Amino acid sequence: MDVELFSRVRPCECLGSVWSQRDRPGAAGIAPTVRATVTQFNLVTGCVLGSVLGAPGLAAPQRAQRLEKWIRIAQRCRELRNFSSLRAILSALQSNPIYRLKSSWGAVSREPLSTFRKLSQIFSDENNHLSSREILSQEEATEGPQEENTPPGSLPSKLPPGPVPYLGTFLTDLVMLDTALPDMLEGDLINFEKRRKEWEILARIQQMQKRCRSYCLSPCRPILAALRAQRQLSEEQSYRVSRVIEPPAASCPSSPRVRRRISLTKRLSAKLSRERGSSPGGSPGDPSSPTSSLSPGSPPSSPRMRDPPPGSPPASPGPQGSSTKLPLALTLSCPGIPHVGQQGSEARVIRVSIDNDHGNLYRSILLTSQDKVPSVVQRALQKHNVAQFWARDYQLFQVLPGEKELLIPDNANVFYAMSPAAPGDFMLRRRKKEEAQHTTSVSPT
Repeated sequence: MDVELFSRVRPCECLGSVWSQRDRPGAAGIAPTVRATVTQFNLVTGCVLGSVLGAPGLAAPQRAQRLEKWIRIAQRCRELRNFSSLRAILSALQSNPIYRLKSSWGAVSREPLSTFRKLSQIFSDENNHLSSREILSQEEATEGPQEENTPPGSLPSKLPPGPVPYLGTFLTDLVMLDTALPDMLEGDLINFEKRRKEWEILARIQQMQKRCRSYCLSPCRPILAALRAQRQLSEEQSYRVSRVIEPPAASCPSSPRVRRRISLTKRLSAKLSRERGSSPGGSPGDPSSPTSSLSPGSPPSSPRMRDPPPGSPPASPGPQGSSTKLPLALTLSCPGIPHVGQQGSEARVIRVSIDNDHGNLYRSILLTSQDKVPSVVQRALQKHNVAQFWARDYQLFQVLPGEKELLIPDNANVFYAMSPAAPGDFMLRRRKKEEAQHTTSVSPT
């Protein structure tokens, strides 16, 4: 199914200018082929969650057997070079509702546990998912054994099936390109550098689609039926069932430690593109993913890519209850784009979420050295399609490590007021009614 859905993706729907519009009112029909891959990703993660959490009465050893089974399935996906389902399974296993089950993880055998750790390292979010990008590039370059009767040095008549990538990485790169680089330059000149970079990503997607079409796997109807019949748990249900299975106070052997956070969202190192001037001494990096992530302190959620998310895409929650992020990231290197997390000379890309009851969606914003809090808040509200409130109704907080927050003063320059050592994650929080009235009364005219 992943091969079929990826082959049907229309590359133009992956463009940041298209995909970033998916949440707008009346935009339900935008990018249907990309949405189909997101739906499939969520179906797989939902199956893993439902399988592991669906029977609260299971003893830890029996639940551990289910974990081991999904680890074996993930390993098989890796052997088949299906990075989409591999990412979906790992995202579910690393989500807080499953990852916090210390007693169940403690009953997992050593060999499957080692396999799980190795597979998780593929999608490590370090250096903008460098590991997964390199592995995908290596898989793309694989040509397989030389056919008989093929002259030495010539290309084989039929290349082996290519890898099925995790589409979230490509979506992330294209959204970051669209966020960081303007369509037009001074003098109403078309920004051909931006168009060239977008074309390179889309061309790579098309090449991978051609290679994927040579897959010869036949669908197994009983397995497909079982996947569709699996009960899907909501984020709230998953976390509630997880707490029933293993109350928070239970002290059991620790869950496996994996050095990554599940992400439909990763930290982008911020470096200015050449069009905006890059900081001396900085190394070009790849754009990372604007992914959905839970704000610190909120209940952990299942790694479900929202429609639209992945994007993803995941950071894996640890047993201590760290925030869950589902990565939405595919694979590509685009030097010269500002990335979240690393400061450039005059700009950086930040991610802003809204503290509300609707979960954990981040939006990426290009922050310059001239931007003050009101303009940043207003742009963030526009990105989140929040039209009924004013910027003065919100406060801007920077999310710091250790579940801490830094309040950015209303009249401050965000670029200089933020902590440069912390990732570029921010949160908008509604003011209390009396605070909003006071702010309105004292604001300069």
